[in-house]
Amino acid sequence: MKKILGVIFLSLLLSGCASLEGNVFSGMPKKSFCSAKSSGSFSAICNQKFFYYNNGVEVLKKGSEFAVFKNVTAPTLGDKGFSVRYGNGTYVRSVYSLSEAQNLVAMLDSTFSNSSTNSQTTSSSNSSNSSGNSYVGSSTNLQPQLFYDPNTNGMRECAHDGLSNGKCLSFKPSLSTHTKNTLFYNKNTGAMQPCMGSVNVLGQCSAFGLFNANSITKGQLFYDPKNNKMTTCSFVTVMGKCSMYDLTPNNWAKSSGGFRMTDPKNPYNKRSPRTPQQSIDVGMRMLSGGCTLGIDC
Repeated sequence: MKKILGVIFLSLLLSGCASLEGNVFSGMPKKSFCSAKSSGSFSAICNQKFFYYNNGVEVLKKGSEFAVFKNVTAPTLGDKGFSVRYGNGTYVRSVYSLSEAQNLVAMLDSTFSNSSTNSQTTSSSNSSNSSGNSYVGSSTNLQPQLFYDPNTNGMRECAHDGLSNGKCLSFKPSLSTHTKNTLFYNKNTGAMQPCMGSVNVLGQCSAFGLFNANSITKGQLFYDPKNNKMTTCSFVTVMGKCSMYDLTPNNWAKSSGGFRMTDPKNPYNKRSPRTPQQSIDVGMRMLSGGCTLGIDC
């Protein structure tokens, strides 16, 4: 009799826990979500540090589940000693594959960007109509070109203009800027991919996303491991690998480079460097063998 009562009590306890964990819905606060997901357990999803956090969008991961939140200003930091820092935010929904999580994050990130830049919608629309966003039609780079540093396995800004031959001799101490479309070299796949995880000051990405050809420009640089340099690509696979590297970065890549004494479109148009940084750009290009003074620097 005692065994029967014990089995009944255990079954009721387990069914109660199951219904509690399953009682989650879109729009609920993160704290309520964490309570419903049995956050007292050491291995619960809310006891882990966030898997992804950017632009108010956060992803928590446990096993195959990706729980996505919006309106986040304080991400989940996981179990810190005897306290768990859940942070804040609103639960959107859970998905069960990385690709689904990436698509949902991209949609929420786009919504965030549109709402936060509503006053700039007209100018942004005009800009996208004139230059485009795709690899086929775009011709300009608004962000600094990044170079892969094999010593740190990170994407970094070059301290000089390395676009003449694709090689960077010295890097800036820290990565100051990147966007959701910035591509990072993944040495495990040999492809250029966006970063879905966190990026540290050395440009190291903790988790890579899926390559999207529609988010890059004609001047996008790809890392050539055989020649240890960055250059543009004539043919890119759907996975983000370059199967045909250009010998040197094309003019679309060079349009956002450092100071040049010679205009690439008009070699007869010469300018003199007027600032220390402009002199450094020209000097480093000469030292790297990327140009000849008076001809093409």
